[in-house]
Amino acid sequence: MIRINTQFFLRILLCLFLASCGARNEKKEWNSKQPQNEIENFDTFYRRFYADSLFQANRVIFPLEGYNQNLHELGEDGPKEDTIPKVYYTQRSELGFLNPPPLKDSIYEDVLYKVGLKKTDTLVVEKFWIDESGSMIEKHFKPIQGKWHLVYFYYIDN
Repeated sequence: MIRINTQFFLRILLCLFLASCGARNEKKEWNSKQPQNEIENFDTFYRRFYADSLFQANRVIFPLEGYNQNLHELGEDGPKEDTIPKVYYTQRSELGFLNPPPLKDSIYEDVLYKVGLKKTDTLVVEKFWIDESGSMIEKHFKPIQGKWHLVYFYYIDN
């Protein structure tokens, strides 16, 4: 009879031990989650956005608001006026992998490429252009539910 009680007691201790281990793990997972009002670090997001095509595809809001000259009919002097919408929404199938701009103003094939990045807590605007050329790319990034996303894309190359 004593032997049965000892086995019963050991089983109960084992169950309590296993249950307490599971409770600790659940508590760790809950505490390790990012608070809902905290926004992820933009610099970390930005590096990964341009390095990982799958990550990039998941962080672009489609349809993507903006303007893309490549999607409109061109005349001799650029896009025909009647084909330029004031706002255009690019679909996922129309946009490939977006390459990063140079890290700073740089000269390539005797052309000075300018780069600008303006940051606030709720909006980051990235611009890449050639002075007096009509060529420019502009992207807007905004946090949505604590994660940064590309929400606007403007491209023109005259």
